Amino acid sequence: MTEDPKVTRLELLRQISGEDMQTMKPIPGDMTKVKCFCCEQTLGIREAGNRFYEDFKGALKCDVCDKRKPLESAEELTRYFSAGFPECCGVTMTWLTQYELEKELP
Repeated sequence: MTEDPKVTRLELLRQISGEDMQTMKPIPGDMTKVKCFCCEQTLGIREAGNRFYEDFKGALKCDVCDKRKPLESAEELTRYFSAGFPECCGVTMTWLTQYELEKELP
C-alpha cells in the first residue's frame, strides 16, 4: 500500500510554525530573494509570499497584549518578508499559521 502524498504533505504543513517561517529575510545584496527557513533554497520574495500565504495563512499575535491581526494577502506577507514583521508593545508580532490557530480552538 502506498502513502497518499497529500496526507503526508498536510501532516508536514501542520508541524511548521509561523515563528520559524518568519525568520526568512532578504538575501543581502539582492532584496528580491530570500532563503527558505528550512532548506536554505533561494526563492524569489514574491514567490515565497505567495507560496507560504497559500499554505499557511493565519494571523499575527502580540505576545505581550495578545492582540491579533489576520494575514490578509500574499502581498502583505511578501512585504513582511521584505521589510520585517510589525511590532506591537515594543516586540515583533509572532506569526501563527492557520494550523496553529486551529489548535487553540476548543
